[in-house]
Amino acid sequence: MNAELIFTFFIALGATFMGTIPFGPINLAVMNITLKKGFQDGFQFSLGAAIVEIGEVALAIAFGSLIQSLLSENIGLQIIIIVVFMVVGFYYLFSIPRPVLKSKIKIKVSPFFKGVMVAIANPQAIPFWVFLLTFISQYFELNFEGPGLLLFFIGVFLGKLGALSLFAYTSKFLRPKLELSCKIINKTLGVILIFIGLAQVYKIFF
Repeated sequence: MNAELIFTFFIALGATFMGTIPFGPINLAVMNITLKKGFQDGFQFSLGAAIVEIGEVALAIAFGSLIQSLLSENIGLQIIIIVVFMVVGFYYLFSIPRPVLKSKIKIKVSPFFKGVMVAIANPQAIPFWVFLLTFISQYFELNFEGPGLLLFFIGVFLGKLGALSLFAYTSKFLRPKLELSCKIINKTLGVILIFIGLAQVYKIFF
């Protein structure tokens, strides 16, 4: 396996893991299920959500290719990307999270299909991946042909499954410190996004 394919896999793995870490409906739901039913149900929920993530990333790749074709000739679009990263970064840095462990889905279905339903109802991964792939494309060329695309999807699946399984496994520890954990994670992600935005400013103007 060449270095380009390995890089494509680890970009997908790391980006998906990072994008799942901020507290939201999906990771709060997997914690809620695990605390009520146990780790096995939480893991099945994670499998369902991870499969949906692959479909959302596929849509983002298709849509992102249109943006990437315009990006090199349009500095205005590059500035929009910078603004998005900076705004989202400052939002996570200064927001005051109020996470609540409460499931909104009352239908009696298996944990796997509940994971699918929650993930479909919260398609934040699509805009996340559109902007992230647009940013990455300015520095690296990802291989989305044949084995490269397959490895990218495998990385997305394992990144999502790994992050959600981590939330499930640590749910008992995180529950009494949920708000504090959420603040720490959000602030860390905020700093990372602001740094990415500043790196983009440097690339364009310097």
